[in-house]
Amino acid sequence: MTPSTDRIYWLDFGKVLAAFLVVFGHLYSGDSTVNQYLYAFHLPFFFLISGIFHQDTGHVRWKKYAHRILLPAVLFLLIDAVDNIVHGTIEAGGGWSAWSGQTIEYTKYFVLRLVRGTGLGPAWFLLALFWCKILTDVFLTIRNKWVAGGVLLAGLLVPYLLDFRFPLFISQGFMALPFYLAGYYGSSFLKGREVSWKYLWIVACGMLLTGLLSYFNGKVSMNGCYFGGLPKGVNFIVFYVNAFIGSAMLMGFSLLPFPRLRSVNLLAPALITIVGDQSVFIGLTQLVFGGLNQPIPISIIEAVLVMWLCYFAHLLIGPLYTPKK
Repeated sequence: MTPSTDRIYWLDFGKVLAAFLVVFGHLYSGDSTVNQYLYAFHLPFFFLISGIFHQDTGHVRWKKYAHRILLPAVLFLLIDAVDNIVHGTIEAGGGWSAWSGQTIEYTKYFVLRLVRGTGLGPAWFLLALFWCKILTDVFLTIRNKWVAGGVLLAGLLVPYLLDFRFPLFISQGFMALPFYLAGYYGSSFLKGREVSWKYLWIVACGMLLTGLLSYFNGKVSMNGCYFGGLPKGVNFIVFYVNAFIGSAMLMGFSLLPFPRLRSVNLLAPALITIVGDQSVFIGLTQLVFGGLNQPIPISIIEAVLVMWLCYFAHLLIGPLYTPKK
């Protein structure tokens, strides 16, 4: 597989870095200070970078997004379902009765999660990304931007203020939309950046500020639409401020003139598969390394291994939803 020559390396590096942090965050302890720090910005950064590549065509491209995002999301959910049903059947003693029972239970779980707009494993990210793209296209097609902005702001604030979530992970799409739009409107500026050590100060300041804000606001969750532990209203503001600072920090780190890695060129086109299908391979690495919550060096090795396993899976299933060059 030959990487495309028209890609921007530092943006690919940033996307691969964000994917690594996502996988690492799922492997390392969910209650750790490290995770509390990472969850403040690694997914916002992913949505921001995705927005950089959004194209305004003057209409909503349902079919394109359904093929490139919903199709792999459904595929990964089916793979995850089979994985869970098989494991559940084995734990229940095997046989047709256990298999049918596990299938019914997982189907109920799946439908309930879709309706509630919560859980559903890593594939939730793809559903949120789908809505980001749809909402951005809708926003761009409405001439009166005040009206369009008001509608989008209401879609974000109403569920937050009333403590409910839209079904089908629409709320997560609204939550991610500010980052996606920031990437879209900053696209020309960001694509024109050149790698330099001058961005080291952004990394240093970002690490300090995100560390402080994460300490005070506690753990956040875009999957669960949870903005942090500070009082309502304050946590909303702190979440977005911290996420944008953290995203700038990761972007600054990506712009440092490190030696180029061929692995980045290989992994970057497979990120949809890495983010969406990681749970199956995380389960496999747990069997090898002894479960979750291993020391940080072991968790790093596991995360890298999961990413490469997803890459090889992408070679097999990626052509189903990856556009041909």
